[in-house]
Amino acid sequence: MSFTPPQDWNDYLHPEIWAKTARGVELAEGEGHYHPLCCHMIDTAMVAWRMWRYVLPQRLRDQIRRQLGLQTDDEAGRWIAFFAGLHDLGKATPAFAKQWPEGWRLLTEQKYGAASGSESKPHYVLTTFLLESLLEELGLPGAVAVPVAAVIGAHHGLFPTATDLRHAERYAGKAKWQEAQAHLVRLLAHVLGVDRLNVPTGDLWQANSLLVILAGLTSVADWIASNHTYFPFAGDRVRLPSYARQARWRAWMALHQLGWFHRPVAMAPRSFTELFDKVPNHLQKQVLAIADRLSGPSLVLLEYPMGGGKTEAALYLADSLAVAAGQKGLYFALPTMATSNQMFGRVNRYLVNRFPGSRINVQLLHGHASLNAEFELLRAAHLQELERRRAGREQELAAVGESTAATVLAAEWFTYKKRGLLAPYGIGTIDQALLSVLQTKHFFVRLFGLAGKVVILDEVHAYDTYMQTLLTRLLTWLAACGTSVVLLSATLPAHTRKALVAAYAAGRGLPAPAEPEVTYPRVTWLTDMESNAVHIEGAATRTITLRRYAQDDEGWMRALQEALVDGGCAAVIVNTVSRAQAVYQKLQDYFPPEELCLFHARYPFDDRMAREREVLTRFGPGIADRPRRAVLVATQVVEQSLDLDFDLLVTDLAPVDLVFQRSGRLWRHRREWRPPGFTEPTLWLLMPPLDEQGVPQFERGSRLIYDHHTMLRSWLVLAQQDHLCIPDQLEPMVEAVYRPADPPEELPEPLRALWLQTRAVLEAEQARDQQEARRRYIPDVHQNLLEMVLTDLEEEGESHPAVQALTRLGGIAVTAVCLVEADGRLWAPGPEPREIHLQRRPDKEDVRALLGRAIAISFDPGLARQILALDPPEVWEGSAYLRRCRLLTFDPAGNCLTAGLPLRLDPELGLLKIPGGEEEEEECRDFPSGKTRGSR
Repeated sequence: MSFTPPQDWNDYLHPEIWAKTARGVELAEGEGHYHPLCCHMIDTAMVAWRMWRYVLPQRLRDQIRRQLGLQTDDEAGRWIAFFAGLHDLGKATPAFAKQWPEGWRLLTEQKYGAASGSESKPHYVLTTFLLESLLEELGLPGAVAVPVAAVIGAHHGLFPTATDLRHAERYAGKAKWQEAQAHLVRLLAHVLGVDRLNVPTGDLWQANSLLVILAGLTSVADWIASNHTYFPFAGDRVRLPSYARQARWRAWMALHQLGWFHRPVAMAPRSFTELFDKVPNHLQKQVLAIADRLSGPSLVLLEYPMGGGKTEAALYLADSLAVAAGQKGLYFALPTMATSNQMFGRVNRYLVNRFPGSRINVQLLHGHASLNAEFELLRAAHLQELERRRAGREQELAAVGESTAATVLAAEWFTYKKRGLLAPYGIGTIDQALLSVLQTKHFFVRLFGLAGKVVILDEVHAYDTYMQTLLTRLLTWLAACGTSVVLLSATLPAHTRKALVAAYAAGRGLPAPAEPEVTYPRVTWLTDMESNAVHIEGAATRTITLRRYAQDDEGWMRALQEALVDGGCAAVIVNTVSRAQAVYQKLQDYFPPEELCLFHARYPFDDRMAREREVLTRFGPGIADRPRRAVLVATQVVEQSLDLDFDLLVTDLAPVDLVFQRSGRLWRHRREWRPPGFTEPTLWLLMPPLDEQGVPQFERGSRLIYDHHTMLRSWLVLAQQDHLCIPDQLEPMVEAVYRPADPPEELPEPLRALWLQTRAVLEAEQARDQQEARRRYIPDVHQNLLEMVLTDLEEEGESHPAVQALTRLGGIAVTAVCLVEADGRLWAPGPEPREIHLQRRPDKEDVRALLGRAIAISFDPGLARQILALDPPEVWEGSAYLRRCRLLTFDPAGNCLTAGLPLRLDPELGLLKIPGGEEEEEECRDFPSGKTRGSR
């Protein structure tokens, strides 16, 4: 670079230009009453540099280095830190400076001029405007300077557009402002040492993955450097090089105390038995062999019957990729909160075995994660450790580190909105991952959080057209960001499998691979070097006897009573909550109350969690608490991932793959003893009635959840079967239902007509849902990301669904907090009832109690609209957890007292709509997504 450095770099500090003021900040003795821009830029750059060295995986750093066109890791890291530190350069403008009158007076006294524009421009837009030319003046080519300027200006959420940049020069300042802006850029270049290095030469217009990672890193570094606890206000007493040294040390301390270093540094290989305290089964042995062939970002798709050990196989793949490919951490994504809660414990057990004596940061990520007891304990442990550090009790910390089991911590900083995926290990819903490719503010922070990790996506067969469309876009971006992906499914239709593999290949810059001729069950994998699949030998075969009963006849209930006369545990899985409530009530004529259990999602959250724990205890793999005779009535909440085992299973007719999925809860574990009469696994299928033409009349609620065409074809396939043979029949039957096809010639005319009619409706719904997804997701990784005008979709809110960042399509939803009113006082019931006062701002314990009484209501659009029309209590509006909730009060008998709403809250049945009035369409929210599952 042709530039003559000043005799004293302190002349370039310009400490009179402020970045942050002390409004609302408690200052320590000796602090300044503001923080200079030069200091905040150095602080952010030092945080980014530390993150580059200690947080980003080496393989991801190598990818970024190559994209920048640089030779060494140190060069790339310094340039990345330099870019991040420039994020607030737009604050060195009159448009920003005049926002603080005291600081503005000082600047005008020193001859800084005012802006020529009568209005203002946001400082992040001015950052982009200024950097486009200043970076080129520093010697960077335009293919680096212009994209970097846009990305750095995005630290407030979205990339500045051409419209944003119009007339920006009016607000950027002249003369002394321009001198200060150039000085600050040169100063930071000197502090990072990039003025003595080769300049980046890559074409960043073609490096979207680098741009989103840089945008995410910059935002996170800015958030950390803005933490006053670690970066106190310097005022005008700033000198180099001492301030740079202090900032470098403070950056390390901030990352250390906020939990960023609670992650593995280096990982040695561990055997399967060491990781899981068991020997591998047939599936897992073959996965172990495939894992040896994966040395870089990879896609692995495991298709294997239910209960075959896919979870441990996936965790082993993640572990192996961490060793061989340097992938740092994982995110395990599941369809529902219930499955996420159970998986949280399983992943924690793996982490304890994997990292004995280490402190590992793990997050549970879904809407009610803070109410999960195990997660709360981990978060509390982190807060206690943080207090010990601040008190200087290092000796006690050393003792913690000598523990023989890993200390798995949930670092408090990572639990806030948008930050959860930054933690090295996470378990949560698929929604958290899908948000990273929706057009929301800071979508790139989530992508940055997933970059270079292993993402495990469980139950990928469970998603509808809309979610599958989002999922393919997510796979492309994850591949581009150096992330490995493991997909788990009982089975997938061929066209879905092909689309998922092709999406990942596109992100790696590879052509879509040919579909290998490999029979189910199988493992498919894709790397930069090969694409292949193998049949999994030795899969256990199961034959399940099918019996059919009329859905609308209580004959099956009498038969169930007879089947369990000598004991046994049965599950009755139905398709809607209202039907589950009705079936449970009817079964009370056949079984005593202590032998019946009801489980669905329409309970207050604490009650739902208590029921989930009871179900897992009574019907899980253990035998100590297993009842002699019991019947569980449930919805789809028990369909996936929960480790439950029943002697007999009764199910409503559902899409054929879900019938197989439900059958996975039947004889799931080997038991030395089954009750008398249970000599083979048997599934009772409740079939819909037929009209006079032999056409099935599917229950209204089922038609609202599941696509009519898929239900028809599933009925046709299952009506011909007396047995389900797993794995042999699984794929052929799934293909028979989901493969696009004309009706069979032998089909009677009424059924043929219904086939064609429902197929046309399905195709129209698929096209609509695909369009909805495309309207919301971010551009393809190979498009020019910075030239796209992205919509600022709301992550949460009460606006029209068209402007929301929906991860699932569905009806109007509202969260209601259900309290009991007695003698003029409000109570949150529970083992320890808590009185709630609406005249004071809720404290932490109030919030915990209120969220424990929350129910998501979406099953009735009209009812949801009525509840949304209510105003939240005023004292809740200041709480991030409660501000979008509505209050419903009930009398001690469970009758709703709010606005005459036709609701009743029953301690056994959950929330019910009182019959009468205009009927609304019911949508069962226990299913992980909306309608049109026929898309799979």
